[in-house]
Order: sequence, then C-alpha cells, then structure tokens
Amino acid sequence: MKRNNHRMNLIFALILAAACAAAVKCVLIVSEKRPELEERLDAFEVTVDKRARRGVIVDARGNLLAVSKLKEDVFIDGAAMLSPYKNESRRHYIARYETIAKLEELLGLPDCSIEKKIYKTPKDRYRHIIVARGINQEQRTKFDKIFEYRWDEDSEEITRSRLYGTGIDYRWEREYPMGRLFCHTVGYAGQQKAGSEGLERYYFDLLSGEKGMQRFLVDSGRRPVSRLGGETGAKNGKSIILNLDSVIQMFASDALEKRCEKFKAESGFAIVMNPQTGGVMAMANYPDYDPENLGQSEPSSRRNRAVTDLFEPGSVVKPLIMAGAVDMGAVSKGRIIDCEDGMFYRRGSGRIQEYNYHRYGNLPLKEILIKSSNIGMAKIGLILKKKGLHECLEKIGFTYKTDIDLPGERSPKIRPLDRWTGYSVTRIPFGQEIGITGIQILRAYCAVANGGRSVRPYLAKAVIDNDGNTVQQLGADFERYGKIFSEDTCDFIMDALAGVVNSEDGTGKNAAMEDYTVFGKTGTANIYDPATGQYSNKHYTASFVGGAPFKEPRAVVLVSIRKPDRSLGMGYSGGRVSAPVVKEILDNTLDYLNVPPEKTSEK
Repeated sequence: MKRNNHRMNLIFALILAAACAAAVKCVLIVSEKRPELEERLDAFEVTVDKRARRGVIVDARGNLLAVSKLKEDVFIDGAAMLSPYKNESRRHYIARYETIAKLEELLGLPDCSIEKKIYKTPKDRYRHIIVARGINQEQRTKFDKIFEYRWDEDSEEITRSRLYGTGIDYRWEREYPMGRLFCHTVGYAGQQKAGSEGLERYYFDLLSGEKGMQRFLVDSGRRPVSRLGGETGAKNGKSIILNLDSVIQMFASDALEKRCEKFKAESGFAIVMNPQTGGVMAMANYPDYDPENLGQSEPSSRRNRAVTDLFEPGSVVKPLIMAGAVDMGAVSKGRIIDCEDGMFYRRGSGRIQEYNYHRYGNLPLKEILIKSSNIGMAKIGLILKKKGLHECLEKIGFTYKTDIDLPGERSPKIRPLDRWTGYSVTRIPFGQEIGITGIQILRAYCAVANGGRSVRPYLAKAVIDNDGNTVQQLGADFERYGKIFSEDTCDFIMDALAGVVNSEDGTGKNAAMEDYTVFGKTGTANIYDPATGQYSNKHYTASFVGGAPFKEPRAVVLVSIRKPDRSLGMGYSGGRVSAPVVKEILDNTLDYLNVPPEKTSEK
C-alpha cells in the first residue's frame, strides 16, 4: 500500500513538473512573440478618422474666398490585395487579379501599375495606398459595381460581395473660387499648420475643427466585422468673415500688375486701409501665384511682401518724423530751416544733397515736405539728436510689429542706439539706415489721417459658427492703442501732405484727382547693395502713400514698386511710378464706396 502511494506521489510530481515546464515555455514563447502577436492583433483592428470640414472664409460682402469640397479617393490595402490568404482557392486568387485589372481600366491606369505601386510603397504605408484621387461620379458608380464582385465557387461565376483590400477614402479638399486674387492674404491650407500660409495659417486651428474617430474590427480583407467602442464625432471648423473686399482687391491687384509690367519691375505691393479702424480692404502683391497649383509657382512669388519684406522706405517717412518732432516740441510749426542751396556737409555726418540736385534755401516745415528736402529733414534729425530721434521712431511705431493677423510679419530693423553715428541722425529722417515693412508705414499714416490715434491693421473681423451665429468679434482694438499724435499736429502734417499732391511744385502731382483733395507723399529710395557696400544708382524702390477725401479720409493707400527698369526712360521715382497707381486705386475705391465728391480747395 505504501509502495502504491509512493508511486502515485511520484507520478503526480512528474505531471506537476511537466505542467510547470510547459507553463514556463508558454511564458517564454509569449514574451518572445509578443510584438509579432500584437502586430497581428492590430492588423485586424482599424481606426478610421472622421475628418472635420474646414470652415469657409468669406470677404466683407459674403463672397466665398476659401471653401472645402468633399472628394473621394480609391485606396487599396497592399497586403490584403497581393498576399495569399489561408485556404485561398485558385479561383479567389484569379478573381482578385481580375479585380486589379478592372480597377486599372476604370481609373485609366496603365496595366500592372497598381502592383508596381504596391511594391514601391514603403511598408509603413503598405496598408493604405491611394491609387486614384478625386474620382468623378461616373467612376464612383462603376466602382460601386466592381467593388461588390467576387468569385462564387459553386456557380463558378463572379457574384456580388465586397472585394478584398479595396475601398473609398473621403477627404475635404480646399478650393479658392477667386483664384489668384487673394493668394497672398487668404493663402492656402496644407495638411499641417506649418505647411499653410496666409490667413489659412494664422487661423489654422480655428478653421480646422476637431476630427472624430471610429474603431472597427475587420477581417483579413479589411472588411468590417463589427464596430468597437470609443467612437467620437467630428466637430467642423468655424468660419471667418474678412474686412477685405473682393472688388477693392481687384482694383488694387489690376492697377499694381499693369504698372509693374509696364515698368518691368521686379516686384511690388499695394495696401488699402480704412484709416479710422485699421481694417485692411485690399492687399495685393506682384508677382502672384495660383493657390490650387503651388507646384507651378516660385517660392518668392508666394511671399506677402507687404508684411514680410523690410526695405529702406526713403522719403515716405519724412512726414512721420516731422510729426513726431513737432509733437515732441523739438521744432515749432513756424520753424524756418536753411536748406543750404542744395549741398550740406557736416563733419561726422558726411555730405548730403537734394534729390535730382535741386537747390533750396530757407524753407518752412511744410515746404520741406512739399519739396521733399533731404537737407531740411537731416537738420531736423540734428535738432532731435540720437535719443530724441529714437524716441520719435518709437512714437511712430517703427520699433515694433503691427500685430496684423497674418503670419511672417518682420520686426522693424533699427540699429541699437549705442551704434548710431552722425550719419544715422542725418540719414534716418529721410528714410535710410532703417528697415520697415509696408504695413508698418501705412499704420503710421492712418494715425496722421484719423487725428493721431494708432490702429492695429486687421484682415478678419468676425468668427461665425456652423449655424451662422457670430461667436467672436475680431478687428479694431481701440482700447489697446492710444493716441500717438495730437490733432493739432495731424492737421499741420495733413495740410503739408495735401500740398505735396495739389501744389504746382509738389512731388506727388500725378496722384491729384478732380473730385477729391488727395493727400500723400512720394518716396524714392536707392537700394543698398551689400556686395559693394554702397547704394545703387541703378536700382530704386519707388513708393507713394496717398489718401482721400481730405476732411474725412475713407481710404489710405500705399504702393511700393521695387526695381522699376530705369533704362526704359519713363522714370523711376515714387511720383512717376507709384503715384498714378494710388490715384487709380483711390478713384475706383471711393466711387465703389459711394463717397460723395468734395470740392477741391486751393492750398
């Protein structure tokens, strides 16, 4: 009896040892094969994104500028399409290849192109290969029929059922109904914020919404078997209403393009703003591009030069420096300045001449602006001295960005005060030795035109939800930006700017209009050549800022054209090249806005 018990205990011990060994072996196998097993499990669990529809962008009149359209793409699962399945019959195998041939015929693809595409696709993208983008309705109808075919072994015929590894993918594709007209402001939307530009980038998250998610359990052919939990719905993006106006944008774009082509210029931009609010009504650049065909454009043509390009502005800064000097009390409005008969030399400041070798004697401040005297402005710089001139630049807004709602705005470029020389004090007042953008210049002119109140330039004025309700007001921010000039100073400068355009010897005569008293200022700046370390005598930036009506300005326009071809013999100055463009834009814009004509008063 004891012997039998001993035998039973031994057998039990051996069984227990074998079980333990088997368990250890299972643990080892699972540990070694865990990544492979998890990969196989994941292969049969599919997460499908529910793409949110991107919000629309409309102009001030409700015209569509950017909208998303639903597109359908045909995709295949490379593994499911070509890899043999377990217990797969030869007929199934043949039917699948017949399906590939039918797909190629339907989509107009060359023979064997789908197989080649599968083999060339990296393994990490092997299970979702797009073979056709944006199929039309006819193709979709035919696809639905083919998509349901399979081989029936009993009848030896193709009967309806879902194919292995083939399907339709849905996506929203961005379209721009106005084409090139708003390419530099609305921009274009990429898959990510970093791949977008313009307002599409600045308001990327707001427009994008939030994608949803749905999980399926699928078989080896990626055919849904059942839904899994954790489903979330997509939230469509919000939409934005702009202050930009398609009609005014067309006025600015057409006038700028004609002028740049006539003068064979390298580039140019035009900005139209409401000086009372800072609302940008138009912003055009030359050259432009097609936002729906980026591959056909040069990167330089996609740059919004009005906010990204720093340049030495030349004489357009003279009224602003003078406004600052008068407002700070450095010079009185009745001050007379000796302009040295056209030639001024000061030790430490070098030699300064007037544009086109003009010779002026004693000039009051207004005449310095009307005649655009470099020497008169240089002497104002000497009166202000380094610290005072730097404070003047800060007051104007030439030391910080405008915070316009566009990406890529450059900060003004001004050397640190401790690196200023006598040249700095005498050159900055007529627009050399500083780098600023067009939008920064126009912001300062808006302050002069509206009585001294600084504004923030803006393009978008409201956000609306999917039900059409306004959920956020954007745009003007009057509480944040206070006054930078007194009304008395602004009135004084405005009188001088009206003289620039309407007086007999003013440099801006080409911008004068019959129905309105235009105010403005020319600017002709030599372009600095870093290769030689000197200013070029061949290449210039021709600018003009102008606005109207004089008493209650409704629009202020800046046009700046880079490198007009001087060899054409038609001129290269701001008064010759850019002033007529401002006149055309103002004339069309004021008529479009139904602004009543004002009687021209003699100055």
